[in-house]
Amino acid sequence: MTLDPSPLPRAAAPRLAPRFHHATATAVHAPAEYWPAALTAAALAHATGRPPVRLHLPGDAAHLPGALAGASPVLVLVDDPAAAPVAAEEVRRVATSDPPASVWAVVCAGDATPTEAQLAAFDLVLDHRDLTLTTAEVLSALPCTPTTDEAHALLAATGGVPALVGPWTRAGPKPTDPEPRDATLSHTAPQDPAFRDRATATMTRLARAWADRSAAAVAADPLLGLHVWCGRLHEESVALLASRLAAAPVPLAAVRRTRSCSLVTRVDGHDPALPGALAAALQAGPRRAAPGRKAVVAAALAAPVPALEAVRLFTRLGAWAALDHVLGTAAHLLVHLTPAQRRRCASAWPSPVPERLTHLAAGRRFVDPQEPRPSAPGVLNGWLDLGRLHLAEAPQRGGPSQAVREQITRVIAPGRPWTQAEASADLATVHTFLTDLCHQVESAGVRARADEAASLISLSLAASEAAVRIGDLQVALSLVRLATRLMHALGTRAAWFPLLRPSVLAHAAFTSAVVGSPAVATVRLESYAHHTHADPPDETTAELADLAARLVALDRGSIPADAPLEFVDTERDFAPEDALARARGVLLRHGPAAAAEWLHAMLGRAAWTESPAWAWWGLRAALVLLHARAGQPGRAQQVLERAPLPPALGMAVRAHLALAGGHPAAAEKMAHEVLALADLAPHWRLLALGARLEALLADGRRAESEVALAAEPWDEQVGTVALFPDRVRALVTARLASPAVRALPGLAADAAPPVLPDVKLTRRQLDVLRALATDATMAQVAQELFLGTETVRSTAKELYRRLGVHDRHSAVEVGRALGLL
Repeated sequence: MTLDPSPLPRAAAPRLAPRFHHATATAVHAPAEYWPAALTAAALAHATGRPPVRLHLPGDAAHLPGALAGASPVLVLVDDPAAAPVAAEEVRRVATSDPPASVWAVVCAGDATPTEAQLAAFDLVLDHRDLTLTTAEVLSALPCTPTTDEAHALLAATGGVPALVGPWTRAGPKPTDPEPRDATLSHTAPQDPAFRDRATATMTRLARAWADRSAAAVAADPLLGLHVWCGRLHEESVALLASRLAAAPVPLAAVRRTRSCSLVTRVDGHDPALPGALAAALQAGPRRAAPGRKAVVAAALAAPVPALEAVRLFTRLGAWAALDHVLGTAAHLLVHLTPAQRRRCASAWPSPVPERLTHLAAGRRFVDPQEPRPSAPGVLNGWLDLGRLHLAEAPQRGGPSQAVREQITRVIAPGRPWTQAEASADLATVHTFLTDLCHQVESAGVRARADEAASLISLSLAASEAAVRIGDLQVALSLVRLATRLMHALGTRAAWFPLLRPSVLAHAAFTSAVVGSPAVATVRLESYAHHTHADPPDETTAELADLAARLVALDRGSIPADAPLEFVDTERDFAPEDALARARGVLLRHGPAAAAEWLHAMLGRAAWTESPAWAWWGLRAALVLLHARAGQPGRAQQVLERAPLPPALGMAVRAHLALAGGHPAAAEKMAHEVLALADLAPHWRLLALGARLEALLADGRRAESEVALAAEPWDEQVGTVALFPDRVRALVTARLASPAVRALPGLAADAAPPVLPDVKLTRRQLDVLRALATDATMAQVAQELFLGTETVRSTAKELYRRLGVHDRHSAVEVGRALGLL
């Protein structure tokens, strides 16, 4: 079968062409499987706009002067690396009297690697690492766009080697795309099974030929033989395995030298590995690579290989008993796998799992996307996932400490009736516990105890989510800083845990955005985007990053013109935080009246969920402040009394209530107490500052207020400014740089109190409204009014329509505002 290599060289040419712009003499050497001549020819043509003249030395030596005198680039082919410098000297000799008009390159296709002396005559040297195709290049040459998992399987099998990718690029003519194809994998076009079988057979045949030619070299190098089995492991893990097998230390330099050989490829920054098809051929060939599979499994169990690295290795080798043994002590580290990696584990692990492999069964339930996700009232899914995996381990086999298990059991205990005080006390205990463990790991050396550090990071991030939910924002920041410190201390070993860095960055961005540090959140989000562009994170991590980005945008007054008024699904993991972001958007885009109505309704919905009322502290504080802004201290006080706010926030909110009630001196005193607190969240500090400034203006101290106004970066806190009283909000708005932000309805001066509509209710509707205000159930209302339950329901429905609301809580609030109650 003759393969037309044109699609792949064309795809690689734009990347390789710039390399030739600043070099006259280039040497290209790689095994034939990398198509060195075809890729070099395409790159030269792309760089110069002309197809190259091909010569084969020494046979075409007579044609060399004429070729060099022309305008086209010259491609000189040699069969032996030793002949490359001779060819270079021949070109230079001919060019001495008549300088070449274009660039030229000497290409040697073979397994032998030229020496440095042989390459000294060239300005630029390219080898197999330069000719390995990138993910985008492979995808652009395929006849259809694969799914993410299909693309990963193809790249793992081919290693980006052109000859192994080639069979997959021939499925007939490409469909016409409306736009240039890129590396996205969102549109799936299933391949024909017959074509897939032919491509696999061709790739396998080519890999076997390559393996037969390379078997002797692999057999002579035990470290290279180890790479036949280990796949994409981190170099430090390979060194640990090799040291165990050799019963002697194997330095990282030796691993790096082995990985520089032409049998090992590296695609888009992944750990180097043999192409899967080549490794499979070497494993099954007559001269099998040494060490063998059993020796590698035994070494991985005995060596201090990181748990997730062992999981990858045993999954690749199908060593299920060994995998069960690892998960018996480290199942909780599966939370650091990306969704794609979890899917690949689910597809590779046995189903059903043998009964004796209980830890593997628990791990499979976690990674399988088809498995229903367990839930518990009032427990964040991050805690729940982590807890289930921890509790599935075997402590008698060296699992997590009893203290860790006790902490997790307390947090995920279903049906635990927490008050905010109880939750805060438990959080303080967890915070102290994790801080102490962190110090122990740091004292022993984080890199030497990487698995423990990763476990601590996941626990700290889960605890930071709980801290945000409770409103202990400084504890949340402290826990995120702890996780960040451990991540940096891991150094390159953080790569052993693929989701660790994106998760830390997303939590750092989210927590910074919630407390009111948009500049810090932006830096974390930029780093997060850099680390997730190739492998999307899990749903929780992505949701946190999205929430952080929305909160930052709102703080800067950047909001879509069609900010939605839809309610938030109260069953979602981060519903209170999502609702807070949505409320700020409604306030800025639609104004305080719409925001207050939306908040009333949203809190009414939240009251019917199993989450505690204090978990919605952000929405409750915003509603109190909007009532205070509207000059309604009575309604604000009613909202405030329904559930406690975090202490510092509660005092700042009460300062605004005092202003609304006409007590500026009391407001200034409370604001001063808040501003004197150490480590105060920026949002809360600005709320207190807004109350103090309003009190200063009410007392006629305009100069003093101007000094405080000039010291703040107001353009970074627009969402908080919208909650300020009228006079301060007007002064701050005038200082904002963007005219579009200054014109937002949420920052405009409040209109006169609206004239309440004349709502007429029937006697029965009024009786039902008054009964609903007592928190009685529909059945109790029916019994009290001597009506049927369905009659009460239909009356309530019509009542809601007349009042312009959608739920019971809002009906009662509107009824009070209209004087009906």
